[in-house]
Amino acid sequence: ASADRGNLQTNNGWIQHDKFDIIFNIWQVVVLPLYYVSMIRVVLDTNVLINAERGEFSHPKRILDLIRNHQLEAVITHAVQRENELIVKRLVKDKNLQGDIREYVALATEVKPVDVDVAIDDDEDIKILAAAVGGKAKFLITDDKHLLDIGDYAGVRILRPSEFWQWWQTEQDSRGATWTSWMGDLFR
Repeated sequence: ASADRGNLQTNNGWIQHDKFDIIFNIWQVVVLPLYYVSMIRVVLDTNVLINAERGEFSHPKRILDLIRNHQLEAVITHAVQRENELIVKRLVKDKNLQGDIREYVALATEVKPVDVDVAIDDDEDIKILAAAVGGKAKFLITDDKHLLDIGDYAGVRILRPSEFWQWWQTEQDSRGATWTSWMGDLFR
């Protein structure tokens, strides 16, 4: 290897060796892949999307933004996507939020629902639970009493947006993910 202008030349090309490049390369090769591999899968009930209209700092809007910022992975089935689009179009008046929800739907990973064997008073709620189980989601986030009464099902925790937000904040603090997120924003 020969030295030239602060770089090392190898048979494969140039390797930068200043501190910023070393940190950036470690970030790209080691930290970032771990961050995305451990992304948590969630299903948002349609009522969460509608309740995001309460404001930028509401729990539903914050959770929606986590998905839009690639900090959570949303999973959705075709039936749930149709429900989201129909109901949100009718009930959400804020044009910016409508755009955010369209982005959320575009980012969501489409999955196949699975049959779930649970008694729920509202049969329409079955498709939300089937999406969560089929998509191997860790959380189903809802304000629906029928779903909340189930608690956990087949490895899916069913929580209110405020409960999920509290869990998220605690998890981020314990993993040091606040620092990881800050570093990710620095290199974008």
